[in-house]
Amino acid sequence: MAAVDEEYLERLIWRRGRPAEMWVRYVDKVQALIEKSGLEAISQEHLIPSLQTRFENRQVEEADPALVQRRWVFPGGLRFPHVHYKADIYRLSSRQWKEFTAEVLGDFQERLSAAKSVSFDQMLDIAEAVDSLV
Repeated sequence: MAAVDEEYLERLIWRRGRPAEMWVRYVDKVQALIEKSGLEAISQEHLIPSLQTRFENRQVEEADPALVQRRWVFPGGLRFPHVHYKADIYRLSSRQWKEFTAEVLGDFQERLSAAKSVSFDQMLDIAEAVDSLV
C-alpha cells in the first residue's frame, strides 16, 4: 500500500458521489489495475455537473461565493463498478471489480487482525459494514 500523499489529499476536490479516501490510499493498486487491464477513462460529459460548472456562465459577482465553492453532494452517483484515478473514472467489468476488491479486502483483513482495540463508533461502523455483506 502506498503512503497517502497528504498534499494530494488536500487538493482533491470531490464533485460527484461521496468522498472516499480509499482512492488515494489504494492509488498504487488502482494504477496497476488500469495499466494491467488497459482501461480507458470514461467520458464524464454526461455526469451531473458540479455547482462550479452551474455557475461558470454567470458573472462571478452574481454568484454566491459560498455556493460556488460547495461540492455537489449525493450518495454514490455511479451505480456500476468503477475506480477513480487522478481526475478520471474507469469502468470495471465484474471480473475486474472482484480482482480489485479481493486485494483491498486482503488489506482490510490484515489491518483488522493487527488492531488491538477499536473505539465504540469504529465497532458500530465495522459491524454495519460486515452485516451488509452478502
